[in-house]
Amino acid sequence: MVNTYWMNAFPCSNVVFLRELSFDHSHILVSIYEDRSSGRKPFRYYNMWKMAPDYDALVAESCKEDSRGSKMYIILQKLRRLKNMLNQINKIGFSEIHKTEVTVRAELAELQSKLSQEPQNKKLMEQEQVVRKKCTGINKAFASSMSQKSKVSWVKFGYENSHIFHASLKSRRIQNRIFLIEDEHGNWCDTPNQIQHAFLEYYQKLLGSTTPGRRKVHQSVVDLGPKINDYHKEILLTDYTTKEVEEAMFSIDGIKHLVLMVMEVLFFIG
Repeated sequence: MVNTYWMNAFPCSNVVFLRELSFDHSHILVSIYEDRSSGRKPFRYYNMWKMAPDYDALVAESCKEDSRGSKMYIILQKLRRLKNMLNQINKIGFSEIHKTEVTVRAELAELQSKLSQEPQNKKLMEQEQVVRKKCTGINKAFASSMSQKSKVSWVKFGYENSHIFHASLKSRRIQNRIFLIEDEHGNWCDTPNQIQHAFLEYYQKLLGSTTPGRRKVHQSVVDLGPKINDYHKEILLTDYTTKEVEEAMFSIDGIKHLVLMVMEVLFFIG
């Protein structure tokens, strides 16, 4: 309901529409909060990291180190090392891809301006070709990042509409933040501790506690619906091959190249 100017000026705002009561309209209560840290962000893989020069070699190297323990523990150790390696790739050339894109584009424009004044200058021609190639790669990485963040793969990117995606991302981040919530007792919670307690109380009551006097499920009711039979049990216990696992993993969109490296290490290196 708000525009870009409001989101930039008041990113930590919340609105509550009150009941009409005896009035002929609903009151609107707008609250503006201090900017609170959202805590540690979960790790997320970005497809643009594949564009790093030594990506394949670094991924393979991070998964070759030996680990001792159960199979699941070994896989977790490999994934942790892979995560650290990907974070290093991100810091080297992708952490501020949007700023790099603006800088390289300005550098290319400056070189092209000089080249228009000295069209026979071979040194400027070589520099322009190098920067143009660099700009093309950065634009591709930037577009990949924007597409993945905004979850829009069908949009045609361009300089004239990049601000639309930034606004879309900012709007999504604001929508994912909770500044105010009403608990089960009708109390409004507006501090991080109160909001956390309200969620924990609700889900502990829903999932983590027993309800006295709960009726048991009758077997006759269960028999009316579908159940797992002996054939299904045999399917779950059927042997599978490495090829079948590869085909299942490769069917996941967007991570085929990463799956290829991990599967290669886990199933072929050992």
